[in-house]
Amino acid sequence: MGANSIIVKEYLESLKEDKELDYLFPLLLSMMGFDVITTAKESKGQSQYGKDVVAIGKDESGKEWRYYFQIKAGSAKDINDTTFNEQNGIRSSLLQAKDTPLDDSTRTDFSSLPVKIVLVHPGVLKENFRPTFEGFIQREFKAEEFEHWHIYKLISLFEDYLFNECLLIDNESYKLFKRLLVLLDAPGNDFKDIHLLLDHLIQNHAATSGRKFQKLFASFYLIGAVVFQFSKESGNLHSARECLTVLILKVWSWILSQKLETDKIALQEFRKLLKLHYDTLDEYFKRTFSIAASENGLFAERSAFYETIGYPLRSFEYLGYLLYYFEAMPYSFDFERGVDESALAKIRHEQKERLISLISSNDGCSRPVVDYHSISIAMLFLFFVKDKIAESHLNFIATYLVGVFQNILLIKSVRNRYPMIGNNLKILAEYSAEGEKPSEYVDDASILIPTLFELITILGWEKGFNLFKDKFDKSLSMQIPHPVTSNVDFEQKIFEGHQHNAYYVETLTKGIPQVFSEFKEKIITQSGEEIKFRTDAAGFPYLRLLAHFYYKNELPPFEWRKYLKVNEA
Repeated sequence: MGANSIIVKEYLESLKEDKELDYLFPLLLSMMGFDVITTAKESKGQSQYGKDVVAIGKDESGKEWRYYFQIKAGSAKDINDTTFNEQNGIRSSLLQAKDTPLDDSTRTDFSSLPVKIVLVHPGVLKENFRPTFEGFIQREFKAEEFEHWHIYKLISLFEDYLFNECLLIDNESYKLFKRLLVLLDAPGNDFKDIHLLLDHLIQNHAATSGRKFQKLFASFYLIGAVVFQFSKESGNLHSARECLTVLILKVWSWILSQKLETDKIALQEFRKLLKLHYDTLDEYFKRTFSIAASENGLFAERSAFYETIGYPLRSFEYLGYLLYYFEAMPYSFDFERGVDESALAKIRHEQKERLISLISSNDGCSRPVVDYHSISIAMLFLFFVKDKIAESHLNFIATYLVGVFQNILLIKSVRNRYPMIGNNLKILAEYSAEGEKPSEYVDDASILIPTLFELITILGWEKGFNLFKDKFDKSLSMQIPHPVTSNVDFEQKIFEGHQHNAYYVETLTKGIPQVFSEFKEKIITQSGEEIKFRTDAAGFPYLRLLAHFYYKNELPPFEWRKYLKVNEA
């Protein structure tokens, strides 16, 4: 068995019937030329009568059949006495598939086609149970009416029709994918290989329709699914979190570049990737949140002096991903039907309580050390104020902003630095460790601080404004970035990576205005042009937050300034 087959085997053996195979197996059939009629996902919650997937296809002789696929995986992947005879086991499922009739109006010839039943399982038939199994099959089925797709059959099919046809389509794809998996858990992994692999596929194998388009999205899904499975097996979901985030952002960037954001097929395929990304985050937070929300749960004691910056960096990163996960949650269950508003209100309340729990337990969440932490802070603010806000939640967000102000001033007083401009964390670590300011460390300007002043102004909190307006150095350049919309597609740019040229800067030349009412008026009159985003129109408004957060692109001020306009009206 070659290295390629070993990768496929390890992946297939890790699949669980109720989730992972729901999408991948029908995809395999489609690539094999089958016409898929129904899938296990579509009939979830209903009796399937042994027919997890129903498809029409031709056998090797060219004869057309109705195929009823019964899928067993996870703990039932091997055929033995237990899995065969248990309730809803292999025996009863195969008999149900054989005995229960099925009609489908989408094919006029459906009922006239002969039936072939296929048992699919990414495992083996145990030798001590073989006589019983083979005797049952010979007694209940004619030879041509039954097929057995075990792990070795599936390896061959997946390798030929999915991995080789899609993911491992050329030598470069194979090399990059293999290196991605080998280095997945390596300490200090910057996940460069996932970027290179996706860029290679998009540049060399992209198409906007037809079979090549289908193969492209099959490749995307396989990359995500395999990385997710390998990360779960190794117990390191951080790798899956990072790789799946890159996957989502790069694919949506490509969709925007090709003007496919209104194409039904493209959106249908992208939703499957979004669901996989959500499932990854769901698993990640199920495993980590209870620890993270415990007292100083995001603090790493063994990191010693590094934790002066490591703790806040880790805290703001965790907070940003959690906010995106919460924003995406209502959309993850049913993309077609939309969101139930009454259910959403309850979900949002519970989410806010969990955020309060996390932040209250980790003061790293209110101790920004780089200026781009303004993004996570703005995301948090918007999450609390965009819906009807309870008084307790209003008090929390106001208290939180006070804490952020105080921590910025405290760090300036003790360590003589404001949050650093830029993404060079090595410089920040050097300054923190040695105490001497490197020439590359830039903190003579700030986006974060004027953003904080704007947020407390939107809350109408004049007392807080007056408390801090004179506390910062007069030489500090206060800046608010606005998107340039005349010459570039700002929306597409923020999904491509970190941007400088997509913004122009509004500079408060004299620092923060001394009069609250004047500052408030300035916000109202200089809100900037609000953009109608194609991402929002496609049904994914939360996705832009992920792009801003991950690539460190500042949120446009109209995102929060509009709430002051509403209040004024």
